[in-house]
Amino acid sequence: MTKRKISAVITFLILLLGVGGIVWFYTRDETAVTAKALGSGNLFEGQRLKKKDDAVELTPAMVRLAAIETEQIKWSEIPKTIKLTGELSFNENHLSYVSSRISGRVIDIKVDYGQEVKKGGLLALIDSVELGEAQSKFLRAQAAYSVAKSSYERAKNLVKEKAISQGEFLERAGQYESAKSELQFTENRLHLLGLTEDDIKKLIVQNQSEEEKVHHTKVGSVFALRSPMEGKVVERKITRGEVIAANQTLFTIANLDSLWCFAQIYEKDLPHIRLGAQVKVQVAAYPDQWFKGVLDYIADRLDETTRTVRARVQIENRQDKLKPGMFANLEAIINRKRALLVPESALFTSEGRHLLFVEKGPGIYERRMVEVGLKNNGKVEILSGLTEKELVVVEGGFLLKSEMEKSTTEVHIH
Repeated sequence: MTKRKISAVITFLILLLGVGGIVWFYTRDETAVTAKALGSGNLFEGQRLKKKDDAVELTPAMVRLAAIETEQIKWSEIPKTIKLTGELSFNENHLSYVSSRISGRVIDIKVDYGQEVKKGGLLALIDSVELGEAQSKFLRAQAAYSVAKSSYERAKNLVKEKAISQGEFLERAGQYESAKSELQFTENRLHLLGLTEDDIKKLIVQNQSEEEKVHHTKVGSVFALRSPMEGKVVERKITRGEVIAANQTLFTIANLDSLWCFAQIYEKDLPHIRLGAQVKVQVAAYPDQWFKGVLDYIADRLDETTRTVRARVQIENRQDKLKPGMFANLEAIINRKRALLVPESALFTSEGRHLLFVEKGPGIYERRMVEVGLKNNGKVEILSGLTEKELVVVEGGFLLKSEMEKSTTEVHIH
């Protein structure tokens, strides 16, 4: 290393030490005070603190040490609510009890509890003699209809040529209409048993070959039970091999994206609440979370015993956190009003009264007694004692309160 480089390094180190010394000189008092304060538990130890009446004055260093923060107060909207209680239940508009229209024996089950299903999704297979008989009657009726239709078409031509009598033509026309009616009846019967148009078309195609027509009619006795809606299987009442009756409930399918909550509204609150009111819902499982709901029904009759009216709230549940049967606390928003709001951290109590601190000037903080109102999302309504645009201490107020409670008006703490 050359002498010039050595000289440059030495010069840099001297400058660095000089700057550090200057910084230490100007901050040594505050640093010492901070260290001493942390050790003694008194943040303002060694500092001159002025107090007069309901105000306290701090030096800039003391403001920094106390980490005091202020917030300008302005008018905001706050909702006025009515508190209710209720119990969650299924949204019956999104609930389906699935049953079979035919009796039979369960040969397979395709879904289980909690499983998501699509509309038309396969739930179970049921072997039914009744279904086989209904299909056979339909195929016989279709064959009879084809014969009667051909005979009727020939008769129309023959009667024009006067090859047959009018009476014979009418007889064939009557046979045709009767066969047509029977075919419609048997087809409707299959629809009532749960077969779709595609199912019936497949049945017809399976029996169109001449060989099958000669030897036997091909029918199926297995009925596919399908879901009438998209949702989740919340109840299952069958087992494989079980013999079921027609119209017996086998599954319950529910869409849980929304739930109902039935609550009771007191008679005195009825004038203030309206259909369509926004409702916040809280349950014990999620005490720190509010769920959105809408009041969509108010009963027309008052319960004479409880003096309440039954009401229903529809609640969003797309996250699938809420469960039917849960008890809930509700807050129905009946209107909104303008109010001065301060953070809860700004408020303290003294002898049963609420107080906070207002910055009146640089380092000057005035103790102010206030009257509070509603609370909402960590904010508190101030009914009196505060005006718009005042600077309220939101952090560090506890230290100010502690100093204000001391007796002297001007002290030097040792």
